[in-house]
Amino acid sequence: MSKSRKQKAPAIVIRYVPTRVLRDYAGVNWMWARNNGFPMPDGEIWIDAGMSKKKQEQTLRHELFEVRRMMKGQQYWKAHTAALSAVGNPVSAQTTAAAASTYAGFHGNNPRKARKVSLPQPQPGQSLIAIGVLDGLQYTPYGSSGRKGIHFTHRAGDIGDGKNVNAKTILATDDRGENLYLIPQHPEYPKFSARGILG
Repeated sequence: MSKSRKQKAPAIVIRYVPTRVLRDYAGVNWMWARNNGFPMPDGEIWIDAGMSKKKQEQTLRHELFEVRRMMKGQQYWKAHTAALSAVGNPVSAQTTAAAASTYAGFHGNNPRKARKVSLPQPQPGQSLIAIGVLDGLQYTPYGSSGRKGIHFTHRAGDIGDGKNVNAKTILATDDRGENLYLIPQHPEYPKFSARGILG
């Protein structure tokens, strides 16, 4: 995305719209929409009407901060990450440059948001039960991905260009059967790249 020119600020209209209209976004602004094919009028900011008042206010502050930066000529992603640091977003966490680069490399566009998650880790002394060797995975990007709706099938060991490695990965679960784990048996694979899953 090229650097935008400094623009005169229009009167900004704030609209609270149904969640389905925003797809998976908490809020969007017209400057972001122009560059991402999202249909909305110039000079508007849309906020998810289904969120709590507090989250709506946080999201509006985030969108206004982003717009002010972009009106001064800053690129979207820099304005977005600055907004995350300065005012936050109720559904966002800080996104590292490495995470943003990995996302954009595969999805073809910058991430719109990041979400804090709690990943279950095996506890000391807890057993993992091997289910079997993973033969492959199927996945479909969703949300704001530039590859949204494209179905990917990955065969275990495939690293692209007709090449394969012996990258056995064990699929396991915890002793209660509540969580799934992938346990790589290869020092380098599997990994993720702009091409998708490798190995």
